[in-house]
Amino acid sequence: MSKMVGIIGLGLIGGSFAKSIRARTDMRIVGFDTDGDTLERVLAEQVIDGVLDSETLTTCDFLIVALRPGIAVSWIQNNIDAIPHGCIIFDVAGVKREIVAKVGALCAAHGRTFVGAHPMAGYHEGGYTNASDTLFEGASFLICKDENTSDVAIDTLSTFAKEVGFGHVVVTTPENHDEMIAFTSQLAHIVSNAYIKDPDAQNHRGYSAGSFQDMTRVAILDADMWSELCIENADMLIPHIDTLIENLTQYREALVARDDEALRALLRAGVAAKRASIKAHEGNA
Repeated sequence: MSKMVGIIGLGLIGGSFAKSIRARTDMRIVGFDTDGDTLERVLAEQVIDGVLDSETLTTCDFLIVALRPGIAVSWIQNNIDAIPHGCIIFDVAGVKREIVAKVGALCAAHGRTFVGAHPMAGYHEGGYTNASDTLFEGASFLICKDENTSDVAIDTLSTFAKEVGFGHVVVTTPENHDEMIAFTSQLAHIVSNAYIKDPDAQNHRGYSAGSFQDMTRVAILDADMWSELCIENADMLIPHIDTLIENLTQYREALVARDDEALRALLRAGVAAKRASIKAHEGNA
């Protein structure tokens, strides 16, 4: 008999999981979303086979909790007894230390299996409307291991991730995850969101090309979600903001002094850093 996957939260990520599972596997899918219109649409499109409720929850082999960190913790706490033994529960939130500590310990105490995970894929607009069965193609799937995470669960979830389209599975710690995500994701969103606040952003028509679009792509974001993610990870994020401010200050000082030599040195150092980053990424691909 095919596996049963339950998905709580059918927005961009949860909806994309549903579509990817439907397109690539014979697994059965049940799902739920608090937005009734979204749930009706997903059912009408036959992306899921039924509604995730107290009865179907007990049949799940995998349970994807596609909710914001705080809501995810509360939902699992409230439903832990109904989740079957042997079901692999995993969340997809963008920060991992707090949720892994709280939910991992809770599930271990109740004999359930939880794995903190993070699909490294997304889109600047959220919601089921933007969900896609290609969103995860070739992307990395991060698994955060702590003392409550078994190797069997990691292997099973890794196989599942590859079945639904992910190209790479990376096993790390919640601490390392949050430190890296502070730099690669959260800082990028804050910089983009701050950059677009320049008054000239409203006058760019005819004067902008790829550079402007690249810098501002993630300026459109879910303010409630990103505020929760960044504040929960503030201790990791703030040092990166401080480093960015220090670097920008060096460029500003060179410009104020009209110091061509200093500015060229700064720009060359940036080019070298980017090339080193590309080389390191290629070596780890």
